[in-house]
Amino acid sequence: MPAKPSKNSLLAKGLHRHGGGGIRMKRLKAKYQGVVKAAEAPKKVQKPYGKKGETRTIQPRIPGSFSLQNTPKRLKRSAQPIQKLRSSLTPGTVVILLNGKYPGARAVVLKQMAQSGQLLVTGPYSVNRVPLHRVEQSHVIATSTKLDLGNSKVDEKFNDAYFKTPVEKKTKSEKKDELFVEKKEEKKAQDPAKAADQKAADAAVVAAVEKQGAVFKKYLKSRFTLRNGQHPHLLKF
Repeated sequence: MPAKPSKNSLLAKGLHRHGGGGIRMKRLKAKYQGVVKAAEAPKKVQKPYGKKGETRTIQPRIPGSFSLQNTPKRLKRSAQPIQKLRSSLTPGTVVILLNGKYPGARAVVLKQMAQSGQLLVTGPYSVNRVPLHRVEQSHVIATSTKLDLGNSKVDEKFNDAYFKTPVEKKTKSEKKDELFVEKKEEKKAQDPAKAADQKAADAAVVAAVEKQGAVFKKYLKSRFTLRNGQHPHLLKF
């Protein structure tokens, strides 16, 4: 028997008229439209069209038909649980930052944020210029070096809302104007209130560092790097 001609004609080498999705959609339509019996199927309607007395044929809608397109469903998203704090990341632990603005720098863990589960770390800033900021647990290496912070407690105002940067709302016209105007990046002056908060948060850490001596200060200032012949899985932090 001669082969049936393909409905998906070949336009060029490797290029067909319809893609795989279009062919599947045609097959589905043919399958489900054929379920309706011919006697029950409504007839086509002729309606006038245009100003010259022309008519056009209106295809009837099959009763009980459904959309073949996937309708998106809203998923009920439950609140994500806070990540458990690793046993090696206790307050006072010296960690190595792996990414962000300070890759390879060392910092001291202060606490875990209650809402996001991130770590609140500081350099301290007066020692190695690493400011008070948040970082993910998976983005640090916990070392065996720990500082005794005593009974010092971190102020409750240092929460996730404290570190959120305000977003400037701009109109459409302002956004369009910015596309054609070159702006020079200006250095923002440090907020004096933030600087005072930094000193208050670093007070207990700086006191603990001073007790350890000058060698420990150099340790915090130094950056972690891998040299030739060093294998990360064999290193003991």
